[in-house]
Amino acid sequence: MAYGGSFQEKMSEESFDFICTTCDKNYNKIVEAVRYCIECRGYCCQACTDGHKLFPTLRNHTLLDAKQGDQTGSQQPRLPEFPTERCSLHKGKIVDMYCKEHDDVFCSTCIATSHKSCPENSIYYIPDMINALYKLEDTKRIHRHLTDMMVSMETISNSMDRRLGAWKETKHKSLEKVDLCEKALKSIIKKAVKKSKSEIVATYQELKNEILHDKHNINTANGELRQSEEKLTKSEGNIAQHFVCTKQAEKKLKESNTCSLKAKQDVRRSRDTYISFTSNQSLMNCTKGLHGIGQVPVS
Repeated sequence: MAYGGSFQEKMSEESFDFICTTCDKNYNKIVEAVRYCIECRGYCCQACTDGHKLFPTLRNHTLLDAKQGDQTGSQQPRLPEFPTERCSLHKGKIVDMYCKEHDDVFCSTCIATSHKSCPENSIYYIPDMINALYKLEDTKRIHRHLTDMMVSMETISNSMDRRLGAWKETKHKSLEKVDLCEKALKSIIKKAVKKSKSEIVATYQELKNEILHDKHNINTANGELRQSEEKLTKSEGNIAQHFVCTKQAEKKLKESNTCSLKAKQDVRRSRDTYISFTSNQSLMNCTKGLHGIGQVPVS
């Protein structure tokens, strides 16, 4: 089930089977849905239901309540269960199709344009087949993996911050050594000092840019995982939407795993890497042909 209130407060709020699509997507508010709009293809709270009466273009929409939407004959009727996720490629289209061949969820336009070669018996309309397609244990497994991956991403990000701090510290120490050499050599090695400083800064910047690039990818992936987790939590009462969110989360996990493995490899490679400066003692006897006053190895 989805929970009212902010994400941090969900576990202490009243639980709802269905949440208002408009309030969730536009205002990030968890409000109980009381109707399902066939034309809007979304759930409506009481306020949004009343809002349909205010606009001429919405007045003729068909709004189903629990009794009208439940075809099971249950003594406790429920609203009809439909996905509410919109396709990222075809804006406005609902993700309500499942391709068994690719084990992924799509909108009808995706199916029509990109899945022509898939067998017809592998294409399902989710609302019609949700009871056969949805498996709670799969959702729980993906939710666990999401949590584990987010923890792993956070650990990698913290490791990158420590590495940046170490490089920054060794950069400053190296620059101090360069300044000492500059004082000794004065105007004779002014150009060489400038070049050596540039090498240190450039080396630091190269290392910094590389790890910041990986850190950006990690943080972006972690943000997408967090969004997937929130969608899973919000859609727990609507198994059709829960199934869609589960499949999308599984896809994000695969993408994030690739990103995570690369970042871990980069962190391991850089673990014992520092910026250092070694002065050239023979420099005092050399006043011509200088291109630098030392070396900037990365060790």
